[in-house]
Amino acid sequence: NTQNHKSSGSQNNLKVITKTVIKETKTAWDFLYKYRAVFLIAIPIILTIHLRSFPATLPITDDWAQNSVMQNLQGNIAAQINQQYPNLPEQNRNSLVQRQIDSVMQQQGDQIKQQIASTSAYFKSRMQDDSGQTYLLAIDPYLWYAFAKNKVEYGHWGDKMVNGQSLITRRSGRDEYPSAGSAMPALAVFVYDIANYFTDISILTALFYLPILLSLIAVVGIFIVGRKVGGNTSATIAASIVAIHASLLSRTISGFSDTDNLITVVEVITVLAFAIAFEKRETKQKWIYGILAGVTMAIGTLAHKSWWHIFDFLIGALGIYFMFMIWKVWKEEKSIVKTIKHKTIKSIVYLGATYTIITPFSIALIRMTMGANFFQTLWQSIYLPFAGPLMFMNIKQVGVTSVWPNVLTTVAELNTSSIGSVISQIGGKLLFWTA
Repeated sequence: NTQNHKSSGSQNNLKVITKTVIKETKTAWDFLYKYRAVFLIAIPIILTIHLRSFPATLPITDDWAQNSVMQNLQGNIAAQINQQYPNLPEQNRNSLVQRQIDSVMQQQGDQIKQQIASTSAYFKSRMQDDSGQTYLLAIDPYLWYAFAKNKVEYGHWGDKMVNGQSLITRRSGRDEYPSAGSAMPALAVFVYDIANYFTDISILTALFYLPILLSLIAVVGIFIVGRKVGGNTSATIAASIVAIHASLLSRTISGFSDTDNLITVVEVITVLAFAIAFEKRETKQKWIYGILAGVTMAIGTLAHKSWWHIFDFLIGALGIYFMFMIWKVWKEEKSIVKTIKHKTIKSIVYLGATYTIITPFSIALIRMTMGANFFQTLWQSIYLPFAGPLMFMNIKQVGVTSVWPNVLTTVAELNTSSIGSVISQIGGKLLFWTA
């Protein structure tokens, strides 16, 4: 009876434990499922920060130091053995060298580790300033650094003020010319001002980490776009690709503080606004987000002159969808008038017209505040989306309109590439056609 009682008690305890585990597991799963979007977006966010932070700590110098110290140790031991045993076969000599290295590591392991650490610190010092801040990674970021540094030190974008006009004298052969700054240094100064409310950082540090902040905005924006298109799975994959893609990563890593970062953010926000406008059913909301997409695109012109390519992509995609829906609605209605007046067709026209009209007008207004002629800028903004691709294809032509050398032929960023090379860089034919 006692044994049966104990056995029954053990079974009851096991049942209670099992029920508790199942209940707690279900509670945890319900929590994870409820906030799944938060946990999923954390994946590309962590990838973005992790992969773009390597220049800040320069962990590669540890490998350099390890190889340098060990190669030096191996070289010294090998030289001693060669001197003592000049006729020793190579296989025996290598074995003897390895035994000597193992012996030295056992006896002087701590000293060697300190030597590796000091060597790594030396390598880092060659790529960092006195405060331990890694230098910027390319040439162009130093132009933005110069503007941002002037703003912090002198209160304006130049290094000299004459008759109320900001001038820069440390560029283009030391000629003095007006300095109006740019979007990258303006953002760097903004980050610098915000950060210095809480801590003390240099303008170099603010500019250095700016690519990570901008990349985070782009990743979150792409996650939202992907979620609208295909749910959480689509969003996670799309955002992760933006986080890890080699072509984008190499141009948006910390320290590579160039306009590539701004272009990415502006295009993502533009596509996001366009996607929201596309899915809205009410005409008013479609207009609002269409206007937002156009204004964002106009702001993007401050980042780079090649704004027209994402404009063409969006209008082209909408145009293809428009033709498809014309065919589909006409097939159902069998009437041109009913097809033209169909709600879906009208909504596509509203979005396309809003985006196409607002973008050049917004560009002209923004440029007018910077001293440009409104109507001239408006005309340029209208024809550039059509002429831009043709103009860009001829950017490296020589001897077309001038006998002078075209320096753009020497710019590595403008090297031509085949369609096949482009497809291979984004993951190959399978991923290309899947996308």
